[in-house]
Amino acid sequence: MYHGFNGVGNARKWRALKCDIVKALFPSTDSAAGDKNMGSDERRTYQRVLSSFKVDCIHEGDYIISFSRDLSVDGMFLCTDTPPKVGSCPKLIFTIGDLDEVEIKAEVAWVNTSEPAKYMGMGVHFIDPSPDLQDAILQIINRIAVLDEKETGVS
Repeated sequence: MYHGFNGVGNARKWRALKCDIVKALFPSTDSAAGDKNMGSDERRTYQRVLSSFKVDCIHEGDYIISFSRDLSVDGMFLCTDTPPKVGSCPKLIFTIGDLDEVEIKAEVAWVNTSEPAKYMGMGVHFIDPSPDLQDAILQIINRIAVLDEKETGVS
């Protein structure tokens, strides 16, 4: 456990540090190469699974209705042809598991505006996800992993 940031006054410092770390780990890109780079399992901290559900994205007065392409405990890829800029922090609203209308801030880690359309969108990193949200995501990831094992016969 890291004890360097505790208390309310240090919460902003911790969030800023996390944003700096995310930016260092996920350099910005506006090309299809970004999709290839970010798809690399070596850069992922948590397991990511294909999962499609509606996500509302609100940023600087713009309201974007999009769908997730994949999901992990710390972020997701959202399909959209009009993503906010890398480094921006939109609010996401979605329903997952037993949690209705979850609202969470996320930082845009990278965008892809290249064709084909199915790869257009943005990779976002959740900012301070609640334990309930993390648990709901883990349940979905585990359920999908079990289904994949049953289909492929690999455990």
